[in-house]
Amino acid sequence: MKESIERIISEFNTLHQQEKNLLLNGLTKHFGKCMELSSTGLSKCNQMEIDTIRKMLSGLCLTKEYVPDILTFKEWSKAENLPKEIKLGHPDHTVG
Repeated sequence: MKESIERIISEFNTLHQQEKNLLLNGLTKHFGKCMELSSTGLSKCNQMEIDTIRKMLSGLCLTKEYVPDILTFKEWSKAENLPKEIKLGHPDHTVG
C-alpha cells in the first residue's frame, strides 16, 4: 500500500492546481468525506479507497496526455478524404 500511496502523491503533484481541486472535489463527493492526497491523508484510507484514487488519478493523467493528440487528429482528419458514413451489416464479398 505504501508504493501506491507514493505513486498517487507523485502523480498528484504533476497536476495543475485547478486539476488538483477538481480531483479532490470529485473524490470528496465520491467517498462522502474530505479527502487529502498526502501521506497522512492517504494513510487513513483503506485499500479499496487507495485503489479507486489511484485509478481515477491515472485516468485523469492519461486523458491529459492524449487529449492534444485527439484534437490534432481531429484537425488533420478535416483535410483528409475519410469516410463520412458508417454502415452496419455484413460486408459484401461478391466478386464482380
